[in-house]
Amino acid sequence: MDHRENARSEEGARVSSTTVILNEFGGGSLQRRTRTTASGKTSDRYTITIDAEPFGLNFDTKQLGSGVAQAIANHLRTRISEIGAQASPATLRARKNAETAFSAGKQWAMRRYAGGRTGATPPNQSTRIGNDSGRLANGIVANPTKDNNWVINVPANRLNAQFLGSEEALLRVIERIRQYVPEFGSAHEMTTVLSVRRAMKDAVKAIHTKTRTSRLREFGKGLIQTVLREVINL
Repeated sequence: MDHRENARSEEGARVSSTTVILNEFGGGSLQRRTRTTASGKTSDRYTITIDAEPFGLNFDTKQLGSGVAQAIANHLRTRISEIGAQASPATLRARKNAETAFSAGKQWAMRRYAGGRTGATPPNQSTRIGNDSGRLANGIVANPTKDNNWVINVPANRLNAQFLGSEEALLRVIERIRQYVPEFGSAHEMTTVLSVRRAMKDAVKAIHTKTRTSRLREFGKGLIQTVLREVINL
């Protein structure tokens, strides 16, 4: 008797059903389900049932990319803040001038070292490359975009040609940083970072996510039962 015939017979007559577990083994069981119609006729159906949790596939790029993006941002913050190389004398003089201007509330200095979520970060806090005020390293964040991708941002007044004077100056600054943090701006180098690789592996695992939603649980059980069912009509 197939499922369609069974459904029609249940519509035409009142059917009761009793299920008895005959044996349990390793997350599964052998069950006997006895059906009794209104006329008193009975039939037994034996089913091997596997208890299992279904898996869902998660392809939400915003969710999957979160861990990787945060790992990249954390890594870059740490690496830039740890640069030990000293800035050139010309750069140090410029930082000293910026410190004086910032303390005096000069508009250009305030635009370069204040604003946004980062707030005010006074210049000339360090003599190391990439660590003038700490604004660059501390301001690196990972944010989702409207199309559910991820982008690593720095404060708007950092790595900005307008504030550095020219695009040529911006390129020089970036190349200088990359001498000490080669993964800055390099996807290939970034994939060699252990913390990023771990986040990537976790993202792959997250594609196969367990779920305890009752509907999916029943669907999963039903699917397995359909595949493994042994039916005996007496």
